[in-house]
Amino acid sequence: MNLSSSLKKIICFLMAVLMLLAATGCGETGTKKKVKKKKIIKKVIVEDNNDNTTNNNSSIIIDTDDDTDEDEYEAEPTIRPERPLPEVAEEKEEYVEPVVPEFDYEYKTLSFSEDYVIVYSYDEWKNRYEGKDSAGNGKAVGYTYNNRVVAEDLKDYFKDNYNLNLEVVKDTDAKAQSATKRILVGDTAYHKTTLTEQEFEVNVIGDDLVFEGGHFAMVEKAVKWFLTVDIEDGKVATLSGKQDDFKSTVTLDNGITYTYVWGDEHDGNGIQDDDKWLQYTHKSDKDITNVFEDERFQALENGRLRLTGDRYYDETNEAVGYAFSGSPETQEKMLFRNGYVEFRARLPYARGAFPAIWTMSNGGGLEKSIPNYSVDDGYGIYKNRVWSIEFDLFESFSDYDHMTTTVHKWYSGSLPDGTKVIENFKDNKTAYNVWMLDLSTPDPNDKIDIYDKLAFPYYNAGSSQMTCAYVARHKYNWAYYFDSPETLNNEYHIYSYLYTSDHVSVYIDGNKFLDFDWDPNYDYIDGQDASNNNNGVGYNLWHYLIYDMMMYTPVYSAEKQPLENIVTNEDLPHNMYVDYVRIYQDLDDPSMALLFPAAQE
Repeated sequence: MNLSSSLKKIICFLMAVLMLLAATGCGETGTKKKVKKKKIIKKVIVEDNNDNTTNNNSSIIIDTDDDTDEDEYEAEPTIRPERPLPEVAEEKEEYVEPVVPEFDYEYKTLSFSEDYVIVYSYDEWKNRYEGKDSAGNGKAVGYTYNNRVVAEDLKDYFKDNYNLNLEVVKDTDAKAQSATKRILVGDTAYHKTTLTEQEFEVNVIGDDLVFEGGHFAMVEKAVKWFLTVDIEDGKVATLSGKQDDFKSTVTLDNGITYTYVWGDEHDGNGIQDDDKWLQYTHKSDKDITNVFEDERFQALENGRLRLTGDRYYDETNEAVGYAFSGSPETQEKMLFRNGYVEFRARLPYARGAFPAIWTMSNGGGLEKSIPNYSVDDGYGIYKNRVWSIEFDLFESFSDYDHMTTTVHKWYSGSLPDGTKVIENFKDNKTAYNVWMLDLSTPDPNDKIDIYDKLAFPYYNAGSSQMTCAYVARHKYNWAYYFDSPETLNNEYHIYSYLYTSDHVSVYIDGNKFLDFDWDPNYDYIDGQDASNNNNGVGYNLWHYLIYDMMMYTPVYSAEKQPLENIVTNEDLPHNMYVDYVRIYQDLDDPSMALLFPAAQE
């Protein structure tokens, strides 16, 4: 009995060992273990330059897009290796943009209700183009300005934050006159400011909320900053500030005084003001793309517009490795003809950086709305022009110590008989009529490099994509070398220019560094005026503003740039900061005017 019991125990022990071994073997060759799948992640993968998870040549693990429960099996992760980049010996030293508040604020007791009406003033200014009618009658140039646009911003603000549908009216409207509670924007019949042209305030006067400034640009500043302040129940933020460098007029070295007619102080938070700018792209291909509505690549910060170029990964296109914010431009919002334009900006002078502040001369998508498009207003019929101008006030081609100003002249149309033909001309994949201007490297020993001679243009009829093209030996370009390149990336400079019917002058920090006349020889072929003074339009072209924070990336720029110009991980991000842009015009010069193609006021 005892022997049998012991034998049974031994047999049971051996069977247990065998079962354990069998279970272990099954763990190596059997089915996968059931686990709960990771949470869905369905978004673009963006890599920060200093991301601890994806340093340099590490891999990115992207969760699969599924909504399975605990009884399903885990799928294999997708592994995407980072695209290799050239390496540099030293990492980029980061510069921290200082935060300097532009205003002080406090809260006062005030409750809003449907009784309020938003009231703006309508002032007669000389900054809007009216043109002539088809019979040639009417004023050639007229100017207006009012605060309706920022009043509409306040309307949206009170709808979004207070659920109030407040009406926007002029101060001469009967509803404004009968209202007992008003939100006043600018000088109105109910309140006139005593502030200087550099000051702005938001005040409570009785039951009225008043946005005021010594200049309409300061009224706009008051509204933009008010929209950023936190809301408290039963109270309203009042604020005051001063823009010390603002000037309503400037007098240049030609003795002429120019008056502020349009601008953007780049105040507020979030994405750029779409009342004044549209988002566009001029470069997006291969390993680079544009990203819109993303504060990583474009944001208003500390009273400045920041545009950024950086590493970027897109699940939908694995070829993409870089992105920038696209090009904010005024193409369908505001056009200007001639005048003085001033920017204050801090720009990247660094490896791989290609920032630019520039203009193009045409009407964009609303070109036919230009009043003199088909009627001569004294400055030519606009549709008859045979060239357009690209004016690059500022470009830095991966440069460390200088900027470049360039004038491009893009031709279209036909030329007189007898013009010269060159063979095997390639149009650089441009599918329209152009004047091609080849870049010439500035002499590094010259502070200012001016090409004062341009080869005669030639006629080419060999391209199926164009009716004609001209080829010049040089661009007109000028290089400006800074005295202290070692601190250039941390400094704001004022970049400005005066564009008139017969010349363009460029200034750096108020000092003129070039004056370029629109030389008649620019338009001659074999002694003939090939353009007929641009068919009577001359250089009185409508321009729009453009900002660009482009980069030289390994694939997109590989064929056009040497390796030492190509961006690396250590170089990024590239940040471009614009403090303001201001346009001034001579109100007594009818060649200078503003145009709002989509009827913005």
